[in-house]
Amino acid sequence: MQRAEMEVIRDVFLTATATSIDYVELTKLVAKLHELVTEILNENASEIDQKILVLHYDRRMRFSEIAAEMGMTESLTRRKWARLIETISERLQTRVRSDQQLASVLSSTTENPNAFRFAVPTLLSAQSTGPETNSPELDILKRAVETFGSHGEAVRWLLDDCPALNSKPIDLAIDPRGVQNVKDVLGCIDHGMIF
Repeated sequence: MQRAEMEVIRDVFLTATATSIDYVELTKLVAKLHELVTEILNENASEIDQKILVLHYDRRMRFSEIAAEMGMTESLTRRKWARLIETISERLQTRVRSDQQLASVLSSTTENPNAFRFAVPTLLSAQSTGPETNSPELDILKRAVETFGSHGEAVRWLLDDCPALNSKPIDLAIDPRGVQNVKDVLGCIDHGMIF
């Protein structure tokens, strides 16, 4: 597991916690979250969902490319993706709440669906690409925090529809071009060109 992935989990899940967590505890936490995400995927992801995940993470395809590969419209592909991530996020949040150990460590975020919605793509990416994964989510989170001044505001912006990107910024964090587009919009916000 790469340190960048654990940084995303630390930044998104543990920002508001008063309890500090060391590297070993964080590693165990991320391993447990991976285990839960795998279980949730096995229980809830259809064959089409699985194929979208493979194309999105393993082959690093954009939504337009996935749509063409699967013979669907891009909007349908985006809706399926959003539904899958929402389902996984909601079920992960429920499982974390019901696990006493996880709930105690993540007590400040168990009621915050944004934390789960942001961390799930990182967990899915790491499961697909293994230890060599880099985390575009971490990269754009850090850049968004520079713009908005807080993790909470940055995460909200990353998960909300952005007209300038014609997408949710987090959904573009699948390739260098998408990450750069998000950073460009953040630069425009910094300079007052986009509100």
